[in-house]
Amino acid sequence: MTKESAERAIITSALIVFGIYTYRHLTEGTTTQNQGAAQLLGKGTPPNFGRFLTGWGFVFLSLSIVAEAAPGVGGMAAILVATADALTNAVDVKTQLDKQINTPTTTAKTAAPKQATVQQVNAATNPKVTG
Repeated sequence: MTKESAERAIITSALIVFGIYTYRHLTEGTTTQNQGAAQLLGKGTPPNFGRFLTGWGFVFLSLSIVAEAAPGVGGMAAILVATADALTNAVDVKTQLDKQINTPTTTAKTAAPKQATVQQVNAATNPKVTG
């Protein structure tokens, strides 16, 4: 792998990871509570933007430094990071997409009104005072 292809792999990987986070952030929101290792492994809601940006910047800065010294290692590691992120978040993204696809909209077909029975019509037109 050349330096140029390693750079391309790192940039593509960074955009994939950022895109997945952005989608999950927009659909699920974020939390200010630290959920520990489960949140690190992609379970639950994504971390707030500051935490994500700090980790994201550190990872891809580190990969860029590694790619300067060993382009093959840095480029392949970037591909591995993007693949791991996509696989880790695939279940949550699929769940959100299923919810959005299967959610009925206001323009969906509405149920036809029931026809009034004879008793209902008589009760509405001939009110009886009881008491």
